[in-house]
Amino acid sequence: MTDGVTVRWATPVNALDAGAVRIGRQTVHCRWVIGADGTNSRVRRWAALEPAWSSLARVGLRQHFCVTPWTDCVEVYWRDRCQAYVTPVGSEEICIALIGDRFGLSFADLPALFPELGRRITAAKPATAIRGAISVSTRLRRVIRGRLALVGDASGSVDAITGEGLALAFRQAAILAEALSKNDLAIYQAAHRRIGRIPRLLSRLMLGLGGRAGMRRRALRVLSCRPHLFNRLLAVHVGALTPAAASLDVVGFAWRLLAADFLAAYDHA
Repeated sequence: MTDGVTVRWATPVNALDAGAVRIGRQTVHCRWVIGADGTNSRVRRWAALEPAWSSLARVGLRQHFCVTPWTDCVEVYWRDRCQAYVTPVGSEEICIALIGDRFGLSFADLPALFPELGRRITAAKPATAIRGAISVSTRLRRVIRGRLALVGDASGSVDAITGEGLALAFRQAAILAEALSKNDLAIYQAAHRRIGRIPRLLSRLMLGLGGRAGMRRRALRVLSCRPHLFNRLLAVHVGALTPAAASLDVVGFAWRLLAADFLAAYDHA
């Protein structure tokens, strides 16, 4: 035990009872039960808080490569129903994440999917094994039941295209701590619904653009011509700006998206 926390490694949680958790052969009585066991949460299933809606699943792969980063920024490569994210993680190493709709997706497909990126890593040796996971959006009607609460992906998830997984979990955990301190999980339920609203909306928007090449090009053209607009929308995405404060920016983006071809010609006139 460290600072009041008991860690039980390699000890399976077998079931939930009223006010108790069965761990191995032992029953542990507790005031609160927090389920933070991921997308396929057993705690959620035991509490009968199954998702009310789930999107089609996508496949995500990740691997590190030994190569000198060519930029200090994160790069995003985007084509129909597939994205690649390149992150410099050291002076001689990068991480590439590949996410797509096709369950047979492989790093061997990289040169065909993204030729420029494929050329950059032609001679690069893998630094790690390939790791993979399912990327899916899920929504629950409720994330609490009695003295039990779900947090992180166990409480619902957004597709990895938004990059919001850990950020959402941290925000949920902060509100959950407040709710526990006030002995009122209803605070957490209301806040959970609120903080997940924008990420879910953006996830659907980005996945929609992922299947429409023409619309995607227009959106990127608008944002490249209006970097301030991009910064404002990004601030909404990460919670630094409220949707209400950026409502005019959202309307402006929608209008410019529809008129992108005209605006591009006007800007270069």
